[in-house]
This record gives sequence, C-alpha cells and structure tokens, in this order.
Amino acid sequence: MNPFSFFTYTGSITTPPCNEKTIHYVASEPIGVSSTVIALFKEALRIPDLQDPQGGIIVSNDSIMYSNRKIQKLNGRAVFHYDHKKYSCPTFKRMKKPSHRGYGGYRSSKGHYERKESSVTSYFFVEGEQPSGLPGAFVVTEKEAQGKD
Repeated sequence: MNPFSFFTYTGSITTPPCNEKTIHYVASEPIGVSSTVIALFKEALRIPDLQDPQGGIIVSNDSIMYSNRKIQKLNGRAVFHYDHKKYSCPTFKRMKKPSHRGYGGYRSSKGHYERKESSVTSYFFVEGEQPSGLPGAFVVTEKEAQGKD
C-alpha cells in the first residue's frame, strides 16, 4: 500500500453498544479501487439472502444496506491531519525472496520478529436486564465500570 495522507479522530462505532473508544481514519484524497472491490463491498453490505419454504434462495438486489450515517457534531472532539509528504512517510516495498514457510507474501533473509503486548478493557452501559451477548463481555458492578472498585 502506498503512503497517503489522512484525517483521524476519535468517535464511536455505529452499531450497539456504540462504544466511543473508536479511532476513525479518513483518507484526505480519494483512493482508487476497482469495480470488483466496489461489487464486493456492495455484496458485504447486502441484507442476507433468504430461503423460501421449498429451500430456494430469495435474492434481492434492492436490499443493500448503507455503510454511512448522517454527519455528527464534533462535540468537542479534535480532528487531526497527517500529511505523508510533510512527514516523509517511507514507501514499503515487497521483498524479492518468497517466504519459505508457506505463509504467503515475501520475507527477507535478514530480519527478526517482534511482539508488542497490549491489554485494553472497555466498559459500556447496556439498557435492560439482559447481557449484551457480545463475545468475551460479562456483567460487572457499576463501581468497577466507573473505576471506583
């Protein structure tokens, strides 16, 4: 992928639980994509096909969901701009030697692996008595969620 300039800001995801610890990146200039990529995005955003009582597939081309929402107010959020030309962003090039382990891609004969450990815990409020059902989420006390426990 070639370097590009972008805007970034913190916001929220657009589906429940609408967690506000999301970082958005928006390209400063349009990035070209092929018609195949656009078709794949449209397919991914379609409401799932249904099956009729006889087992036949019901396909509707009118069922495309939208991947955007109305413009929201900033509500005090800062928007930052990263200019890849101003900061001399490096261009990454594909290595010439194929990977010997079958992982795909390329790797050099010199180099190393690195690991960066990270641990993040997010708390979010869920309306009602039923747990959200999100994988890995479980109910905690209000004190714990507010950091008072």
